[in-house]
Amino acid sequence: MYHVSKTSLNKRFADGFNILVPYAFGKNLENPDGNVRSYIKNAHNLSAAYGPAAPDIQQRPSVSNLYELSVGREPGV
Repeated sequence: MYHVSKTSLNKRFADGFNILVPYAFGKNLENPDGNVRSYIKNAHNLSAAYGPAAPDIQQRPSVSNLYELSVGREPGV
């Protein structure tokens, strides 16, 4: 089960410049099922082994920017 919380900041400037900063915080959890990186320790109590699963990318920040050129625009628009 993957739990995630996402947020982003978007700032537009008057001269056509735009910056976007998204951020995600998450956690991938599961019961062991016999995959390569996990094995069942106690078949009678599967919830005891509930925990992080691979891949577990917990934080993912990113930054992007965009500059809008004024080519092809009519003056004053």
